[in-house]
Amino acid sequence: MFMCNICRKEYVSKKSLSRHTKLKHEMEYHAKHTNYQCMHCNVSFQNKSNIIIHLKSHREVTERHGRLLCPFQQCNHEIIRNYANLNKHLVEKHNYEAKEEVYEFVEDYEFDTWKANMESNTNASYVLDTCEKKLKNGLRQYLNCHRSFNFSMKQSRKRSIKHIGSNKIGFACPSRMVVTKTFQKILVTFYPNHCGHECEMGRLRLQQNDRSTLA
Repeated sequence: MFMCNICRKEYVSKKSLSRHTKLKHEMEYHAKHTNYQCMHCNVSFQNKSNIIIHLKSHREVTERHGRLLCPFQQCNHEIIRNYANLNKHLVEKHNYEAKEEVYEFVEDYEFDTWKANMESNTNASYVLDTCEKKLKNGLRQYLNCHRSFNFSMKQSRKRSIKHIGSNKIGFACPSRMVVTKTFQKILVTFYPNHCGHECEMGRLRLQQNDRSTLA
């Protein structure tokens, strides 16, 4: 068991203890010692220069994902403002089957295990793509299908694209998960159905143990 040095609460894993410390005690500390709060995600900072740097990340996210492109070419990749409207558009215009699943976990390792097994079984991968949103009693994360949006190559650190082409499809796949972490539980709202691409093993980033298995 792993015990919190501040409140003496015990957890079965070190990762769960770290989540507790971050959500409970770090948030309490920052609430008492910070002056500048981000209007987008409620993150607080002790000085003005740090929040200015932080706000730039929101502008980058807005420029890149503020409008989503429909993956169907016949509607000329219509621009849509958010995922709720994207799903509605796909259902009404393209007979897309929108599906929503809800899962609940107590420990981080339970969520991590479920996510890894699901990705392995479906040849899919989900990546954290936006800033975490601070909640009153926790935080919320958005994990998108790793095939969504555009490939980005920084001039200072170019890398070669694999011979099968970029993983990025240039528009939004509606498959994603919304992960809400509180002091008591981890709630996952999962949208499993992909659109605009096939789920191929060759498109995945293999973990070290997977590489050993395939070798």
